[in-house]
Amino acid sequence: MLYLQILLVIISAAGLEFLSQPNHVMAGFERADLSGSESGKSQKAADADAVQRHYEAGLAALEKNDLVAAEEEMQAAAKLAPKDALIFYKLAVIQSKRDEWQAGIKSLDVAQKLGLPKELQDGANELAANMIVKQLQAKVVEQNKKDAWLNQLSWLEGKHLFVKSLDHDSECTREQHSFHSVLNIQRDWKKGVLAGTLRLHERLYAQSTGASGCSPPSSSSTSTSTSTSTSSSTSSSSSAPKLESYREALLQVVVKPDDGINDSKIRLFATLESCRGNACDSLERETVYIVEKSEGGSPVISVSVLSDGDKDGRMDEEFRKEIPNRS
Repeated sequence: MLYLQILLVIISAAGLEFLSQPNHVMAGFERADLSGSESGKSQKAADADAVQRHYEAGLAALEKNDLVAAEEEMQAAAKLAPKDALIFYKLAVIQSKRDEWQAGIKSLDVAQKLGLPKELQDGANELAANMIVKQLQAKVVEQNKKDAWLNQLSWLEGKHLFVKSLDHDSECTREQHSFHSVLNIQRDWKKGVLAGTLRLHERLYAQSTGASGCSPPSSSSTSTSTSTSTSSSTSSSSSAPKLESYREALLQVVVKPDDGINDSKIRLFATLESCRGNACDSLERETVYIVEKSEGGSPVISVSVLSDGDKDGRMDEEFRKEIPNRS
């Protein structure tokens, strides 16, 4: 930052007088006489006139501070006269006024390589220094903005676990719904986003109660027809729980810059990478999860579940941050 401040002082002291003299470039342009320059010699008289018209229209728009029209006209002139240094120099001036630092630096580089008149060299050097400084300042401001946004979402960073088991009992069956999900979010400094993975592990077990009038589980179909109702009921009630459905899914997730609804509610964009199990069809390839910050600071995600035990087929999962083992 000290380097930038020193460079700014130098530029400020220089005054950048050439920026307040729009006719200076025009005078040089007239002395160069486009119709007799290297590019003019290779063009027809009509093309040379068109270059002159676009150039003068660009200067007129610049004087009116119509920078959009000025750049359009100067770009048109540059396309017709790609070897004229003065046109590219003036284009760089216009682009610098529009805060198009990268484009302006590129145009000025072309102008200098083509060969600017000696009287414009000092102004070109000052213009280059000014644009470089402004570009660096813009990058610093943008980076600070990204850092501030990421810092607001620090509650989402790290590894978070969600483990839960739900029991759904009816007259005929007992169901056990187990969840084990892992949300792992890290800060991507280069891209300025939060990214990571969401692993969804879900299993649904069912067990017959053996109540009278209920259909026995499929595993008991091997029993002989001579078995008494009492023994059948006992066998059914003592049968082991059966895994009805399950899935183990891996999703790549990302929180995009400036996409938060607010500081405590954001959108988590998820892309399904892999899934195994007999309940993978219900997962979409791309999903947007709404993640909220709980009162305790943990992320809460509303995810789809395999049963309707929560009435609407979804459940709010509050993830707890995993504390690393210090031992």
